[in-house]
Amino acid sequence: MIRQDVEKKLGLRLSDSLFKHSLDMATKDIKFNRIAFKKRTTLKQAIEITAICALTALRYE
Repeated sequence: MIRQDVEKKLGLRLSDSLFKHSLDMATKDIKFNRIAFKKRTTLKQAIEITAICALTALRYE
């Protein structure tokens, strides 16, 4: 579900390794920037964060 939403938002297909790396980046970002400051993250925000992480990872490939 999240993968399909991220791919739809970006307009491209993600490889398994790129998607996994993007999820890891997003998880670390959410833990550091949201949980530490006691903010809640909605599914929509999580998808947006994952999409941004995927774009960042694509730039460095």
